[in-house]
Amino acid sequence: MVFVKTQDLREGMRLAKPIFNKNGTLLYDRESRLTKTAIPGIANFGLPGLFILEPAEPAPPITEDEIEYERMQTIFVFQIREDFSLIEQEKQPKHLHKIVETIMQSYGKLDKRITFVQNLRSSEDFTYKHGFNTAILCCMLCHELSVDSAHQLALCYAGLIHDIGMVGKPGANNKRAEKAESEKKPNKYSPGEPNFKFFEQYNQRLNSYYILNPEGVEPFGFPQTALAIVRQFAQALYHPDLLENEKQAAAWTFDSKILHVANTFDMMTAMREDSEPMSYLSAIRYMKKNPQYYDSVVVNALCRCLNILPSGACVDLSNGGKGLVLEENPANFECPVILQFDSMKIIDLRDRKVARQIQIVDNMRTMDNRIKMDQETLNHFTADEKLVGQTARVNQKLKAANQREQAAKRK
Repeated sequence: MVFVKTQDLREGMRLAKPIFNKNGTLLYDRESRLTKTAIPGIANFGLPGLFILEPAEPAPPITEDEIEYERMQTIFVFQIREDFSLIEQEKQPKHLHKIVETIMQSYGKLDKRITFVQNLRSSEDFTYKHGFNTAILCCMLCHELSVDSAHQLALCYAGLIHDIGMVGKPGANNKRAEKAESEKKPNKYSPGEPNFKFFEQYNQRLNSYYILNPEGVEPFGFPQTALAIVRQFAQALYHPDLLENEKQAAAWTFDSKILHVANTFDMMTAMREDSEPMSYLSAIRYMKKNPQYYDSVVVNALCRCLNILPSGACVDLSNGGKGLVLEENPANFECPVILQFDSMKIIDLRDRKVARQIQIVDNMRTMDNRIKMDQETLNHFTADEKLVGQTARVNQKLKAANQREQAAKRK
């Protein structure tokens, strides 16, 4: 799979991913060949480019859930764009309430981990896709953390609309612009989102609140709690007096901590046209290493919501080898059971002694930032009786060691 810019698309190229129109109608399925007449139409969509299959390459596996997500996101991006424009004109949005309702229904009570899908984003649609994904993550985190339904709804709204100031033009409303300018501006840099200029981002995000709440009277039907989260998120993240670790930690409400983690994870792992995304594993590790900025309870909940290193994922190891995840570790996703390809040995990272010697450097990824899976290899090895027996013996050893450790603690 290769990424080809829109201006470089040629007749006969095969699509690696489906293309839908703004109504969700499938226009081009995977493996469709581009025609001369199709290319100008695709260019009119405003896409920076497409993922194209190489000549002899089969289409990568994709689930029905992932296809439905691609379709749903395409529809909603057009609708979010339209509604943000209406709000800028201080007119009622047409779609946002229904979008939140759909997200709540699809993700608000989900009791399984999902493979989070990231699509390529252009500068034109980045904010809309980011809001949609952030709302999904907020909704899932609230369910995992047993947040009450009212706050879950508010956070879903906040995730969807918190960056409207990134595309808004505050100068269209002088009073709104004056309010944004009157806020104390930051003079230090905060970690977490290195791809944005700090001062500009602070002003844009704070301006989101004034766009959504002109004259202090909320006219768009959004929950007041959602608007409070949007404002507090910008102020706690960027205010200079709150950048010291202990002060900043005290500044966050739990709602804003959830939005902060969801926002950062999506920003770090997003596929931009001008920069390489971080892997999901690297993004989680970054937040875990900075608990003063990213609440550990929320980050751990995110790990329970997503398939970070599922069975079948290929990984790079610290000993220079490459391996396949044979068995996940629900207690610590970074320490699964791995089959190393070159030595054909099982590495059980659940064993602390083993984990001190070998670690996962990163998960291997495909061009579109999906986890590289080798299901055929996984099926082959999990069906092997010798391997199954060896894994069982490893599990028995680990269980016995844990029992001895617990007995020693009781003494």
